Amino acid sequence: MRLSLIAVLIASAVGAYGDWLEPENLGYTVNSVYDEWNPVISRDGSYMIFVSNRPGGYGDYDLWISYKIGGEWEYPVNMGPEVNTLYLEAAPYLAEDDTKFYFASYAPGGYGDQDAYWCFVDGDGVPSGKVNLDPPINTSSRECCPLTTETGNELYFGTTRAGGHGEMDIWVSEKTGNEWGTPENLGSPVNAGSYECPRWISDDGDTLIFGSNRPGGEGWMDLWYAVRTGEEWGDPVNFGPVINGPSLEAGASFYDNDGEIGGILYFSSTRSGGYGGGDMWRSVDSEYAADIEPSSIGRLKASFK
Repeated sequence: MRLSLIAVLIASAVGAYGDWLEPENLGYTVNSVYDEWNPVISRDGSYMIFVSNRPGGYGDYDLWISYKIGGEWEYPVNMGPEVNTLYLEAAPYLAEDDTKFYFASYAPGGYGDQDAYWCFVDGDGVPSGKVNLDPPINTSSRECCPLTTETGNELYFGTTRAGGHGEMDIWVSEKTGNEWGTPENLGSPVNAGSYECPRWISDDGDTLIFGSNRPGGEGWMDLWYAVRTGEEWGDPVNFGPVINGPSLEAGASFYDNDGEIGGILYFSSTRSGGYGGGDMWRSVDSEYAADIEPSSIGRLKASFK
């Protein structure tokens, strides 16, 4: 499936259901009859990292990478034993100008249920050896979905540790020197007595996207965002019925967005029209599509291949 420039402009003219155009499946090269979750796009758009339980991995769910060559996503390659194990790996995130890679794993040798890890990656997304984030980030509880701000000074993650508001809460730790400080719960209104897990943060650190099954959404698990003013986080906003639905939506990554919500959104969903349980999809910001100049037609077409 490919969305042409004409289709984009027509969709924008007739209404984009808010800020986003109707999502498009990324296709059978990267999606499969198995699960594909949480696509993360490099800033230059040259590669995409995601989670899948497709055959050929090391264990349950592994981290995979696909390169974009000639405008086409190539068949995915397993990221290998530097990050993958016999156990479940999940929640990938690229940070600090794509030099660091964060993820979660049930690998043995950690501190509890699931731990948060990081590693360096080179310009092609090839990882070095993984490093456990250690206490006070990891505990005997479950830690998941680690991500840092672009400065690398704030670490957000989901955890089931004591002191939260619900099933899983979002906590934040600030770095002093080379050490992470004692994490603090983000509190209300971001955490709401349900399941909250961070998935993306803007370059300025003031807009946070997270997954949640809180009341008021479109389905079981939705994508939401909250904006910080000063030290206070505002009320979360649902991405709405174009992105979210009665299905499960998870993950959020952007391309060509200047570090803000916008441009092209990549996410995963169990909605109908896919190839397996969970597939990877993309949607274009209607303002981004409307601003396309004639000289940019080739760029837009390439981005949707």
